[in-house]
Amino acid sequence: MKHITVLFASALAVAGFAQTKSLINTSGMSFRLGGVYPLEKATRNITGNMIALGADVEIPTSLMKGSASFFSVDWYGKSGSGAKGNFFPVMINQRFGDVEESKTYSFLGVGVVFIDVTNAKTVLGARGGFGTRLSSHTFAELTLLLSGNAGGAKASSVGAF
Repeated sequence: MKHITVLFASALAVAGFAQTKSLINTSGMSFRLGGVYPLEKATRNITGNMIALGADVEIPTSLMKGSASFFSVDWYGKSGSGAKGNFFPVMINQRFGDVEESKTYSFLGVGVVFIDVTNAKTVLGARGGFGTRLSSHTFAELTLLLSGNAGGAKASSVGAF
């Protein structure tokens, strides 16, 4: 649990630094709230459906031409109590098709997932999905998260934000 606390504190610090004008414009930040359904039965038996909070911070220079790069940090949990049953995906992502003429986009990302279900472990993960801009400040996304095995539990899930 100490590792997860350190990770969460680090993510908050990065978000704080990202708000300074010298590093990144705050217009490049977005926040998500949603629900998640674990795909693995063993994980779902422990966590059930999960709530999710997330943040994206755009990177000023894209890693791939024709797309936008961004970091994402999420928390998927069964409750806010801190009990076992939490995932923390931390990914670097590419967003494709997010241009003025189109309101829809897709994204792919890779990174690590800190899983605290049966035991705490860090595994590799990937995420992808589709989104649509509903207004200049509102969006909707469907995501798929895939992860490695962490003591019999996987963070593999689908989410709606």
